[in-house]
Amino acid sequence: MSSITASAPGKILLLGGYAVLERPNVAYVLAVDKHVKATLQPLNEQEIIVDLPDFGFSIHGDAHQFSGSTEEREKAKFVIHAIRATIKYLEYKKIPWKGFKLVTHSDEAFQLKQGKSGLGSSAAVTVAAIAAMLHYHGIKDLEIVHKLAQFSHAYSQGKVGSGFDIAAACYGSIEYVRYSATNISFDLAQDSNKFGKVIESKWDYTIQKTQMPSSLHLAIANIIGTSASTSAMVKKLHAWKEKNVNRYRELLNSINEVDRLALIALRQNNIDAFAKHFNTARTQTKKLGEEAGIETESDGHTKLINSSLQNGAWVCRLPGAGGGDSIVALCKSEGDKEKLEGFWKKRGLQVLRVQPIPDGLRVK
Repeated sequence: MSSITASAPGKILLLGGYAVLERPNVAYVLAVDKHVKATLQPLNEQEIIVDLPDFGFSIHGDAHQFSGSTEEREKAKFVIHAIRATIKYLEYKKIPWKGFKLVTHSDEAFQLKQGKSGLGSSAAVTVAAIAAMLHYHGIKDLEIVHKLAQFSHAYSQGKVGSGFDIAAACYGSIEYVRYSATNISFDLAQDSNKFGKVIESKWDYTIQKTQMPSSLHLAIANIIGTSASTSAMVKKLHAWKEKNVNRYRELLNSINEVDRLALIALRQNNIDAFAKHFNTARTQTKKLGEEAGIETESDGHTKLINSSLQNGAWVCRLPGAGGGDSIVALCKSEGDKEKLEGFWKKRGLQVLRVQPIPDGLRVK
């Protein structure tokens, strides 16, 4: 068999930050034209080699143990957990795993020298690695790729997050309602039969393909010098939730309601109504952060957003969990986009050349 290359896109979460953590709240996530690729080369020996040129090292091992320093295994954890979950599923299917070399590579937009791009490289590499391995062993079921990726990514992150980034890496630009967290129990990783049955069971997530209207133009930039840990922010929110359950639900419900109205407007191509609800969602997300003690949008970032709205942006916010890694805008013309990007560059931001795309995972 010749080599197999799986390619999974990055993402930008436009609507649903924090609200998507709870069912049945909806998120809107764009897949973008920057990808992480995983190329699998068959080996004759029952050995696994993982080459990570973006990090400058390789590790090798089997289903249970890998070489490398603690630091190297930490950097490779998303691929390692993807391998272990895939092999556990192959055991359930009674398919003997075959040796392979897996080489991962990210497009340049993921590899910023300063800060994070926020495009979701860990989700994309998880999906690409699992798809390549399953394809190699004769399994070409996207839903199985998706569930295995959700499990292994959640395992890698300590079950923090909703999985919207994995879903976008698989399916492209989508509206997404998360699966129930009870679908994933880490005890399953010890029993291939129970694990396989859960992977093949019906999960309660919802995915609906929804494209951005062609009349809108996406712009995104990295805010150099700031970086936030999404998982740390989510953990802090969960801690606040335990002491403020009713207020937490009230705030998330209000965010979800305007997110839902924004998506209805988007599907109807009513971009003025979309902008109205988009802006309300942004201000309500900032309010959630203020009450929970999470800097989803600092006053400095609010000033940057307001200035962006005066310099070409039609709507603008910090995407995803906020915190300041990046800023995203939609513009009503290419001219407005160019004006905005010029403004951002003058402010010292690093403009990322990305475009929204409808599709997700590709395997060849």
